[in-house]
Parts: sequence; structure tokens; C-alpha cells
Amino acid sequence: MSPETRSLKVKKHLKQIKTEVASLEKLGVETGVMMFDHQKPFLDVLEVSSKGASSFFDRTDVLDNFALHFKGNSSSTSAVKQPVDTMVKKVQELFNRKYNEAGGRGKLPYISIQNESIIINASGLPDGITLKKPCHYGRKQLEVILKNAEQISFQINSGRKIGTPTVEDIFNVMCGNDISASGSSGKRKSYTVEYKKAIVEESWGKNVVQFCKEKMLDHRLVQKWRAEYTNLSEKVESGMAKKRKIGCGRQPMYTELESLVSEWVADRRAKTLVVTRAEIQ
Repeated sequence: MSPETRSLKVKKHLKQIKTEVASLEKLGVETGVMMFDHQKPFLDVLEVSSKGASSFFDRTDVLDNFALHFKGNSSSTSAVKQPVDTMVKKVQELFNRKYNEAGGRGKLPYISIQNESIIINASGLPDGITLKKPCHYGRKQLEVILKNAEQISFQINSGRKIGTPTVEDIFNVMCGNDISASGSSGKRKSYTVEYKKAIVEESWGKNVVQFCKEKMLDHRLVQKWRAEYTNLSEKVESGMAKKRKIGCGRQPMYTELESLVSEWVADRRAKTLVVTRAEIQ
């Protein structure tokens, strides 16, 4: 077989692999393929992967180890590389130093940033990179952050406080005082059984968080509907769903109280914490 014919056959198979990887990704399957061509004049490792698998390759040394196995060089990494763990530690130290230079004390409080109880405006970060725990960055992101270390600076602002509802909060709601855990008042949204079932079916094989952002729905609500899918399907098939209308059924005596407790329970379950009846009471 001539080199030209072989090259065409290799390209054909690569195209087929890319098509299969894309098809699997649409079905919610993350796929990563590594290839090493012994007959190439320049030794390198080829990668064909879905977005999730590509992110995994970026934050690990899999491609490098695969390349070293064949004494090649990964096309996606530099010739001389530091271990990812070492770079994570350096970025961690960099962020802590920038936080202290901005007036903070100790280590950068990532949990407080996530809860928005403190807001850090980070300037000088490379394009497309946001502030988060260094262990969540890939190799390329860690490298570019360290390269631009001198341009990075933090500004600390106080954020909104988020707390667990207290007994006093609940009694204030029951007494009619203007207090709301979510910071907003109004009627709760209601959804028909058919709508819930359709949303669950549409969400299969998709990233739930991203899907809910597009639909402007709480992802915890959709996860709850997923757990109830069998029951929803039975209601639709039996015709019970058609008889149910929005706003029907027993109405809560204290709407704001129910909303407050529901949000607290959903938050606890999202953190995989056990919720007991005694705690609610």
C-alpha cells in the first residue's frame, strides 16, 4: 500500500471516529480516543473527544503518559511540563497572595464566594477564565494563569447573606410580617402533569443544569420530576392528568411559610444532607 493510499484511509477512519464521538455525545455519552501513528515523521498523539472528555484530558496527564509510552510527544502539551498538582499548588498560592494584597486574611474563601456572601472581582485573568478553585482548572488554564500572574489583582466586595431559616423567621411569616427567604414575594408557579412529563423526557441525555438554564427552571425541581417520572407517566396514561388544572387541590394556609420551608428542604437535599420531619417541625 502506497503512503498516499494509507494516508487517505487513515483520514477516512478518523472522520468516522469523529462522527461516532459526536453522535455518542448527543446521547449523553462522553468519549475520548487517543491515537499514535508510528509511521508519522513527527511523533505525536492525536486526540478525538467529546467536550467532557476533552476537559478531562486537559486537567490530567493521560495524553502525556500515552505519548511517553510510545516515546512520542503530545501535540496538546509543551515539551517541558510541570506536574498538574504542582501547578495547582502554585495557582492556589497566587490566589491567596492576591487575596491578602486586596485586604483579605488567610486563604481565599471559595465557599463564601460560591454562596455570594463575599464577592471577589478578579481583574487580569486571561480571557475565558473565571475565578474558581485551582483544582478545577485544566493544564492549559493553569499554565496561562501562572504566565499572567503579575497582571492579576483582586478587589473584595461584600455580597448578599444566605442563611438557614430560623424559628423566628417562620413565626414572622406566620404572623404576616414581610419577610421572605428568597427575597421575593408572589404566587408559586404551578405545572401540569403533562408539562412535567414532557420536560423530563426532553431532559434525558442532557446536562441537567444547562438544560434548566435554557428552560428557566430550577434544576432541583426537574430532578424531583425525574424521580417521579413513573408516577407522572401513569397519571398521563390513565387520564388523571387531564382532570388536574393549575391551582386546583388543597391550598396552603400560609403560602410564604410553605415556600420558605420548601426552599430550605431543597437546599439541604441538594447538599446531600438528611432532612427529618423533626427538623422541619
